[in-house]
Amino acid sequence: MFGQFDRVRPFDVDSDGFTEVSRRELQASGFRLNRYQLTGRAKLTFDLTHVREDRRGGDSLHLPPDQALVAESIDSSRLALSGTWFHSVSRRFDYRVTASTADTGRDSYYGTGRDPNAFGQSESRVSVFDAQLNHYAGRHTVSWGAQGAGESLEDSQPAYGRALDVSYTNAGVFVQDDWSFAPRWQLLYGLRGDGHTALRRPVLSPRVALMHSPVPALDIRVSLARGFRAPQVFDEDLHLSSVGGRVRIIEADPTLREERSFNTMAGFEWKPEIGRGQGLLEVNAFRTSLHDLFHVQDADDPLTPMAEFRKVNFGRADVYGMEINTGWGIGDTFVVQGGVVEGRAFFGEAEPDFGSREFFRTPRRYANATLTWQIPKAADIFAAARYTGRMKAPHYAGYVAEDRLETTSPFLLVDLAISRTIKVGEGPRLVIGLSARNVTDAYQGDLDRGPLRDSAYVYGPRFPRSIGATLRVEY
Repeated sequence: MFGQFDRVRPFDVDSDGFTEVSRRELQASGFRLNRYQLTGRAKLTFDLTHVREDRRGGDSLHLPPDQALVAESIDSSRLALSGTWFHSVSRRFDYRVTASTADTGRDSYYGTGRDPNAFGQSESRVSVFDAQLNHYAGRHTVSWGAQGAGESLEDSQPAYGRALDVSYTNAGVFVQDDWSFAPRWQLLYGLRGDGHTALRRPVLSPRVALMHSPVPALDIRVSLARGFRAPQVFDEDLHLSSVGGRVRIIEADPTLREERSFNTMAGFEWKPEIGRGQGLLEVNAFRTSLHDLFHVQDADDPLTPMAEFRKVNFGRADVYGMEINTGWGIGDTFVVQGGVVEGRAFFGEAEPDFGSREFFRTPRRYANATLTWQIPKAADIFAAARYTGRMKAPHYAGYVAEDRLETTSPFLLVDLAISRTIKVGEGPRLVIGLSARNVTDAYQGDLDRGPLRDSAYVYGPRFPRSIGATLRVEY
């Protein structure tokens, strides 16, 4: 069982009277039940979770939202439950069956200029049933199964003329063979078929992967896979924001088709013994081609009080790059590791709003490094650094005079933590900790100000520098 309560105070970084960090109160609780049956060869698991969150941002947080110049207020509740039955019938066969459902309700206010009508409500239910059967025969592991999913969504925003009442279902079947066809060689191939109510015809998604291990410490891999995303309404399509004192809404093009992808990957993982520890060097090259990709572009109607944007299919695009990870460690006592991703993401042709071929909000470079050190009878030390490179971000007129495409600044975040465990006789253990997040205080330096701000022009770290202390009791 677990219970959790979080409270985040609102924070106005640039002191213009409008929050950058929203006020938030969250309560979460839940439990998991496990029961082993059939002399341990079967397991039944049941999970239930409830989350309630109240969030408010903008100005004049002490007033009702319809008395503020800009307000985003969300009161949401989510109840989720699932059950899983796993049964190992024999050494040659096992299966798993899962059923889950989640209900989400949300009362909201998204408005500007003290609009008394900008209240809304959303209700959503998602249910999933899936089954997987595994057969073990010699050098083959054959897996097959089926999945059924259903989603109903009701969303009402009367002030903006939006009333959605949609339902989606998806039925999928799959089969996969993991075949060790020769010493140190492994071939995985499979096929999935999906029938979605938002699609005109079923979609087939094949995949194949090959791995070769010339020596025990080295794995070399290549893979090919196809995928798709159905043209349905997603949660990000329902989000409202403000720009120039007007509310921005996203509408889906009625002719929207599925987005399709084709992915290729090749790389290796080497884990040599170095001194008293084990090293790691992993290199992967990847490329994904997207066809009929989803893209949100300006479609404003000047005769309405809203700023309309439309999600459309926008030709093709390519995402490609390389990832390198390395590290060294002695068990869990001392581990240092890091990695860097260098990537490119381009539209097949320049998008119409800013004439850019480069993806928005997609940095060309990511990097990270972590250190964990457990000093016996002293302390546990943790340090992490994360680097996010420059990227293109759309910046719409309001606080700025005209729409423009910005090149953002890079960010380097550093987090530090130290903890010490104190034994209290034969009783519980006390764990005392100190932490500092975003030590470098890396934060967006060109925030919009005032009621005409582009509230979606936000990038980089979510929180400025913060320091915390923890006390935990372990039994």
